[in-house]
Amino acid sequence: KHLQLVSGLSQIMYWAANYFWDVANYLVIVIGTMLIFRAYDDKDLTGDPESLQSVFLLFLLYGMASIPQAYCLSFLFENHTTAQISIAGILFVVGFLLVVTSALLDGLSGTMELNRELKFYYRFSPAFCFGEGLINQSVRRLRNLLLGENVSPWDEEVLGRS
Repeated sequence: KHLQLVSGLSQIMYWAANYFWDVANYLVIVIGTMLIFRAYDDKDLTGDPESLQSVFLLFLLYGMASIPQAYCLSFLFENHTTAQISIAGILFVVGFLLVVTSALLDGLSGTMELNRELKFYYRFSPAFCFGEGLINQSVRRLRNLLLGENVSPWDEEVLGRS
């Protein structure tokens, strides 16, 4: 970073270049993940072209949202190795806990309204949106099979709010 700034590169160009490089690297991981889902013939997430496209977009948007979040959180640390490990852990734990908390609160009749209000705040976490979107996408196929519904992966209750 120091060499780039000393050479005259503006801060905006520095962060933009880092962001696009990180998104490009993340895109390789997303494509690999989609190929693995297809190789294992995952019907819920990639069973039809519409599901594959929606899950690909969910993965892509998660990365595009969590990368800047990680940049902002990195300023809380002095050591880059500690920052990387801590931020990955924080994003995983926060995302996991918020998704589980939301599912539990939705399951209890007395807390459903509270959870509806809390979800507004949960959605500030890209990890929550990602986890909720994956769960909704997986449940969509069951709803279509068992309940006879015709829910699209693009419907608001599936990926629209995530």
